Amino acid sequence: MISTIISVGSNIEPQKNCEAAKDILLSETTFKGNANYIVTKPWGYEDQADFLNGAFWLETESEFETFNAYLKTVEKRLDRIKHGNKNGPRTIDLDIVIWDNEIIVDDFYDKDFVRIPVTELIETYSLTIKGYPDEGC
Repeated sequence: MISTIISVGSNIEPQKNCEAAKDILLSETTFKGNANYIVTKPWGYEDQADFLNGAFWLETESEFETFNAYLKTVEKRLDRIKHGNKNGPRTIDLDIVIWDNEIIVDDFYDKDFVRIPVTELIETYSLTIKGYPDEGC
């Protein structure tokens, strides 16, 4: 099994959509835990509602590309519409941040809306993550 942590975010009916994503992942994956949600200001495009952000810890037997494609189908099931502004409003956003116990996003430490919930999972479950400092963030 491959351990993965995904970030979750929404600013369109955020509580409803984040919980709906969690419910789907609980029933369709090996769901290991979740971080508390935090409210964050929009990043990159500020003229929109605040976001609700969190993180889910999952395990999968899928390859990276297959699992990432699966997450995109979950987004579509929750009416995610991609448009020209990649930082614009969304019903749900599910992105792989940790894959096989390694941080795979370059800006992990730059985005509080990703770092804070993922760090909570790492520290709560005492996960060993390559590229994550022992002393925390």
